[in-house]
Amino acid sequence: MKNIFIIALFLLISLSLKAQNIPISDSLIHKISVLKFEEYAENVEEHEQITQQLSKEIVGYTNQKKDSVFGALVVLYDNFDADKDNELIIFMGYVWESEILTFDKINNQWFLIYREDITLGNSLDLDYGINIIQDTPLIRVKHRHGSGTGMYVDEYLFYRFTQSGFKKVLTLGGKHWVSSGSILYLNFDLHTQFYTHSSGEIDAIIESKFYLPYKSETRELSSIILFEKTVKISFEWNKEKEEYQPVFSKENNLSEQQQEFLLLQKENQKLFYQLFKLEIEKVRKTLSGKKLDVLNEWIEHMEKQTK
Repeated sequence: MKNIFIIALFLLISLSLKAQNIPISDSLIHKISVLKFEEYAENVEEHEQITQQLSKEIVGYTNQKKDSVFGALVVLYDNFDADKDNELIIFMGYVWESEILTFDKINNQWFLIYREDITLGNSLDLDYGINIIQDTPLIRVKHRHGSGTGMYVDEYLFYRFTQSGFKKVLTLGGKHWVSSGSILYLNFDLHTQFYTHSSGEIDAIIESKFYLPYKSETRELSSIILFEKTVKISFEWNKEKEEYQPVFSKENNLSEQQQEFLLLQKENQKLFYQLFKLEIEKVRKTLSGKKLDVLNEWIEHMEKQTK
């Protein structure tokens, strides 16, 4: 499963594109800026015509074969940077084929300055917004990273206009759970909520639960909770790097490595075992019978894996 996520991440990075200021016509920008997402069902043809025109202008300038994906356009048209002019951000597409595109006006000419493939979800669960903070607003959108039998992953992507242009400044895990029901395999449920402050600081509240599934003497599926905790990790803006960086707190009673493990939602049971041995041993001392046998078997399996 780890390899799947590595491949998915590679594909996401390879499809990402920071556009090199591709000129876009004023007339097209105006058409996009007045579109209403909630009216998409009544204006499907208009949205597709605009998408086709956008693809034509981009391909005509770059000779790239990749066309823009079709689908509803969610339009953010406002002043997102330090100048007096508006910028334009659109989320475009359907479920597994979506994009974010950003446009800015430079010397009276509109340009496409950023383009990235992401997975937005559908019109019923599309999650995006603008957080007002100091200097420039923070734009967020939920990216559906992957799902399948017994697993689901999503994350929040945060963007901001900086001195270097429009860029992704933070990625936060949203929900990440694996519930395989498989004995000797670590299952977990991670859920991150975030709060932004006008000062620019961001707080991430991470609810975490790691457990081993097993079948009891009555053949019912049960579990042994190895670790369960809610922690808060703050993020501060780094002006030099133009990105958010975590500030790990001693109040969480966890090492920085443990907090990073939870924050990054690492799907690595070997690393979990190495980092949380003390917590696992505390749980072990409370068990007996079937539960103790199951945990001892898992520990033995981990010891062999980590040698």
